[in-house]
Amino acid sequence: MSAQAKAVIDHRKQASEEVIAQDQNKTELLKAGIAAHSSQLDHQRGMQEHILEAQKAGHDAAIKTHQVLNPPASKPSEPKRKK
Repeated sequence: MSAQAKAVIDHRKQASEEVIAQDQNKTELLKAGIAAHSSQLDHQRGMQEHILEAQKAGHDAAIKTHQVLNPPASKPSEPKRKK
């Protein structure tokens, strides 16, 4: 094999290794980005669940307070009819 052919093969091998390294780097960056996005979504979901629970607790407390302050009125007894 000539020196020129060997130089071409070495250059192609180096270029191929660089492309592989770049692809691996891109893959790792994509994985990190996906993990960060997933973490953000989990955080948002947790915040939404917390807000929902807090609102539900507030509504339940308001209903209980209303029921205590406004007990159901008893039905007035109907006057007996005279025959």
